[in-house]
Amino acid sequence: MRYLILVTSLLFSQFTYSMFGSDECINSNFEAEVENDGAIFGLIEYKFKIKKDRCLIHLDYQKLFPSQWTVDICREPIHLKNHQYFSSKVYLKEGYCMEQSKDAFCVKTRELSKIIDGEGLVFAEGERDTLKTSHGKIFCAHLLLQKHLVEGKIFAINAPNNPKLFRSEENNGGSLATPPSPVQKSQIQKEEQPVSKPIDLVDRENLEQF
Repeated sequence: MRYLILVTSLLFSQFTYSMFGSDECINSNFEAEVENDGAIFGLIEYKFKIKKDRCLIHLDYQKLFPSQWTVDICREPIHLKNHQYFSSKVYLKEGYCMEQSKDAFCVKTRELSKIIDGEGLVFAEGERDTLKTSHGKIFCAHLLLQKHLVEGKIFAINAPNNPKLFRSEENNGGSLATPPSPVQKSQIQKEEQPVSKPIDLVDRENLEQF
């Protein structure tokens, strides 16, 4: 029985330490792609390619019509750039985005959220908890966009006091325990704001497979 407990503890410790932390995610540079079938029986090319270069997160996406999204997580005022339908626009965050808000920035944030949730996190390959896989890289970008666009947090590369991405880091003095799943985080936010809930990039209660 003691041997079983020891083996279980070692396996759990190894799993815990393998998870990327906030600083690793913030300071990393990476590219990740998702492969999927194109629209109209594959006649239209499918593309989901996300790139993080220091502070810049860029998403190149095409399922039916091409679109490009760029967010600088270290810059104020908070904004996102979108090239879509042969035009480029910049959307500024002017206030707190509530669910179903018709503000242009909030609408585009929800659109970006839907793409990353439904196309990136669902179909990306590999484990979520390491930056060595496409799934982990997209999850990292997803968390950064959540903090920046929705919660209004500003990051800095190699800075000591960046906002934490995981609640467990805040509760453990910066050390990482198991990060909350998108479903758990959604449930926490519902408890904190029972009347009106802001846009949440992880508000997809059916995506337990992440």
